[in-house]
Amino acid sequence: MAMSLRAGLSFFKLEEFESYLESSYFIGRNRRVLGDGVLGRLRRLTHISLMLAPDSDFVFGSDAQVIKAVKTFPGHLRRWIEISQKFTACSFFGLVALWGLGKVTGLLG
Repeated sequence: MAMSLRAGLSFFKLEEFESYLESSYFIGRNRRVLGDGVLGRLRRLTHISLMLAPDSDFVFGSDAQVIKAVKTFPGHLRRWIEISQKFTACSFFGLVALWGLGKVTGLLG
């Protein structure tokens, strides 16, 4: 479900997300380099997630023009990105925990 949410956002909302961050060098570069395929769109969405993270020192240090755009990024769109990012992270860690439990109990050979 988490990947379905990310894929849906990358196909139906990615252009809207990117339109608010047009001043960023990385947004334009990612469009050219990563393209419009499924994996390219997912990677572009992940990069936007990293840009909007509160402790994104790398992005602010390498692309100072984006600071104002990140601060004025609309809250309703930011929530979509944050929820999908947290949902994906929780799903990943949940799967790892279930795999570990299966190994410990002997259910996974």
